[in-house]
Amino acid sequence: MCARWDEAFDGLLRLENREPLSGYVASLISLAHSTAGSPSEALRWSDRAIELEPDAFLSLWTRVQAWYRNREWAKAIDAGETVLAASGRHPLALPTVATVFVESGDIDAAIAIYDEMQLRAKREPLAPMGHAMVAAAIGEHRTAVHHAREAFRIRDPQLPIYGSTWPQSRFLRAIPEFQELVTSIGLPWRPAESSRAPDATQEWRPPR
Repeated sequence: MCARWDEAFDGLLRLENREPLSGYVASLISLAHSTAGSPSEALRWSDRAIELEPDAFLSLWTRVQAWYRNREWAKAIDAGETVLAASGRHPLALPTVATVFVESGDIDAAIAIYDEMQLRAKREPLAPMGHAMVAAAIGEHRTAVHHAREAFRIRDPQLPIYGSTWPQSRFLRAIPEFQELVTSIGLPWRPAESSRAPDATQEWRPPR
């Protein structure tokens, strides 16, 4: 969240040294690389997570994140459909897949997932930050800000995650009202990334 990547990766790699057969730990390292902007490393650790725990939700979900960070939209969609089917359309996976559809240009598919989220929210708890992220991605900026303010009101734990460095929240982080919300509560704010492909020469890599 605060982009203190040296400390983050130091801790994760020490944990992986103690638990080298943990798909959970490998998934966390993959997610960290996705967030830090290291596409190739995100995919490498995702491969390891799938190798260790191929059916685990976190392994499958981080696979989508890794392909997203590599801008391989077709592969990310395939991975997204897999995690949705395997998890019973887990609420955490829905915003992830919706933003992949937006990036691929299939706005209608993203809207369909957003509509599903709205319907499910009437009968089960769904984090408002997930709604905010997807609403922003499909161009519903006022609705996105409304969801973000609700997230702040109920202390949604996803707010500091999606509000700072999460790659798929770039649409939300581009909205001025959301930027004001984030800064008003003292969270570190990172400008939204451009939609261009990441420059492989600029990948962050942890010290060895």
